Amino acid sequence: MSISARAMYYFSVHLLYASTVAFAAWVLTLIRGASATTKYWIWIVTAFYFVTPLGALIDKLWAPHLTWAHPLGAIGAPVWDMTEGRRAAVLAVIWIGGRLRCPCD
Repeated sequence: MSISARAMYYFSVHLLYASTVAFAAWVLTLIRGASATTKYWIWIVTAFYFVTPLGALIDKLWAPHLTWAHPLGAIGAPVWDMTEGRRAAVLAVIWIGGRLRCPCD
């Protein structure tokens, strides 16, 4: 796998997982009984997760120690297919549009 293809694979999988984590954080912060401090730390951890590509870091730093770990074909292959061609542009517009619509600033 070329360097650019590997980077795109990690970027795609990272966006998939980061979006899932953001959705889970949003659902958790909807709980009315949770304190503001708890909600704050949920969003701090979520922001850290968006900034840090953990999959690429683990592959680069600990791959020799994790001989049992392999790329997730069940997740990586469909995500890779979505990042090619017109579908990638449509998904990028939807993802960026959702971010611009979010009053999180």
